[in-house]
Amino acid sequence: MLIQKVQEQAQSNDFLNQLQEEDKYTLIKEVLAPAEYNFIVTPKEIDELIEKMKDVVARGINFAIN
Repeated sequence: MLIQKVQEQAQSNDFLNQLQEEDKYTLIKEVLAPAEYNFIVTPKEIDELIEKMKDVVARGINFAIN
C-alpha cells in the first residue's frame, strides 16, 4: 500500500530515502488510516480479564438492585 501511495504521488524511491523519521511515520499513517488498519495489540489473557470484569460488574449491578 505504501508503494501504491508513493506511485500515486509520482515520486521515486529517492523520495523515501530523503524523508525524515517523522515524515515517514506521517506517510505510513496516511496510507493505513483510510483502509482502517488501526489495530490495538492486547495481551493473550485479555479475554479472561474481560470475563472476570464482566462478572464483577454484573454482581455489582445485581447487588445494587436487590
